[in-house]
Amino acid sequence: MDLSHRILLDLYGTAECDSRWTVMLDQLCADVGMRSAVVQVLEHQGGRYHERWVARDTASLAHAALHDRCVNRPDNPRLDRRLMARIPGEVGSDVRLFGSASPALGALRTRLGQGGLGDAIWVTFPISNQRNFTLILHRQPGDARDVEEGEEHFLQALLPHLKQAVRLNGQLVRPQGRSSGFEAALEQLRAGIILCTGDLDVEWYNPAAARILAASPALYVADGQLRCRARPEAQSLRELTAAVAQGRQAVATVGLSGGSSSEPVHMRIVRLEDDRHASRWPGTPAPIALFLSHSSVPPHLDLAEIAALFSLTPAEARLAAALASGLSLADFAASRDISIGTARIQLKQVLAKTASGRQAELVRKLCGSVAAYMIAP
Repeated sequence: MDLSHRILLDLYGTAECDSRWTVMLDQLCADVGMRSAVVQVLEHQGGRYHERWVARDTASLAHAALHDRCVNRPDNPRLDRRLMARIPGEVGSDVRLFGSASPALGALRTRLGQGGLGDAIWVTFPISNQRNFTLILHRQPGDARDVEEGEEHFLQALLPHLKQAVRLNGQLVRPQGRSSGFEAALEQLRAGIILCTGDLDVEWYNPAAARILAASPALYVADGQLRCRARPEAQSLRELTAAVAQGRQAVATVGLSGGSSSEPVHMRIVRLEDDRHASRWPGTPAPIALFLSHSSVPPHLDLAEIAALFSLTPAEARLAAALASGLSLADFAASRDISIGTARIQLKQVLAKTASGRQAELVRKLCGSVAAYMIAP
């Protein structure tokens, strides 16, 4: 019983594609002559193991509901951590776990038979203080053999490759999780962000960029590429982006109005290459980030956040946000149906609490606060 190259290729392929687990487990069943093969991440709490992740072979997937009803239940005696600790080493079996004459093994075999399964053999190893990774193989129904010598050698040969594959999966999952977290965080920013190539092929943009593009007469995305409506601006943008992408210019800025009299979209073009990119992907072009802003998309200052940041009352926060949005004191007073004198008193209190000498300084502080950079909650 030899470890095939096909199993190893599929096993290491799981680091890039979860579906390769099923392909690998199918091949494992065929090579070893098993009824089913399943990999699990088990977490121990309160003296028992609880399944946190599972991948199954094709046959097990087809009968998952039956197997879960008969075997993969919290009362499965295999999930007793103290019982599992009795087995020395990393290869185990139902016979080794319970003993061939154990009534518990007889009861388990009855349940296994109801699920169309025979006895199990497995390999298991810790992947953290709380979790174990397990590959469990069930024999054909009615087959009650313990681990045979050839099977043990096979599992021992597979074990280091299985551990390495699990490590590779973990190393990839963590950056993917961070990437998803970064993307979710960027979606909260008011500034528009577009990630693209030096040829302006768009790879990703946040909701703020989508809003700016929708409101702008100058820019749009078509066929996955960022384009300008005005030909001179299109040429200028291509030249600036190419200069930044090729390292001839560190940063470029440009205003794009689409040839109209409307307020332009302001754009900052930045090359994102650093030492990490160069070492990991040598010879590949570095991504480009385009940062966008547009005066038609004013900052949304949440009143509760303004009040919390500057220790203002709700009424004072309402006044501060109105002034930051461009409203005059007289217009604010009229909109709130209060006298201009009352509005001035409120403004004086706001200036004192924010340590601002005048209204312009107050607006600068509000627009420079973290609340001004975030989208509306």
